[in-house]
Amino acid sequence: MLKIAICEDNSIHCKQIHDLTCSCLQAAYDVDIYTSSDDFLARITDQKCPYQIVLMDIELDSGDMSGIHLAEKINLSNSGTQIIFISQYLQYASAVYETNHVYFVSKQQMEEYLPRALSAACRKLSELHRQYFCFSYLSRDYRIPRSDILYMERKLRNTEIHTKSQIYYCRDKIQDLIEQLRPDFCICHKSFAVNINAIHTLSHAGIEISDGTRLPVSRNCYQSTKDAFALLLLKSQNEDL
Repeated sequence: MLKIAICEDNSIHCKQIHDLTCSCLQAAYDVDIYTSSDDFLARITDQKCPYQIVLMDIELDSGDMSGIHLAEKINLSNSGTQIIFISQYLQYASAVYETNHVYFVSKQQMEEYLPRALSAACRKLSELHRQYFCFSYLSRDYRIPRSDILYMERKLRNTEIHTKSQIYYCRDKIQDLIEQLRPDFCICHKSFAVNINAIHTLSHAGIEISDGTRLPVSRNCYQSTKDAFALLLLKSQNEDL
């Protein structure tokens, strides 16, 4: 479910933004409304910004900071949050580029451009989803680049996620995690899944990955792992042509 925040102190504009947003989105969503920067900061002070999309008025009358400065705080808290600036003052159009944001919408043209901005934000989120792997462990949320993951191993009630620099843990079973990671990952053994891009050699004796680690490959998983590896090699050859 998409978590969306609207930061707008004008009740008429807030309703307009809310109604346009609700009419545009096809995915499930939840919207929170803030009328001041102080209210929003209280939400993210002790934790990572929980919103995927924030629709931000630049001039917030009640609060200690502008929408631009608030966006800078969001950038530091969660680089994946997609910020859409909304203002009736075009002189801010250049200032917003001091922050990472996806769109600037004039309030006079919201009906035309807010749907485009939301569509662009959703595309960006989809791209990030393909680049990163998200999971939770002991009430903490993690987001790591998929390309950093070498393999996963199930041990007792935990799954170890081995990356190029460290090991992470989560409770989910490999069979559930792999659904998020296809097609670049495959199960090579009942207790192991491997990043196909990290495979150096593959045989019935096992798998050697790029850092020299050897992984088992079961008889039942060998053919599917071999097919996935062959597709990767074919794709690489086609890209080189």
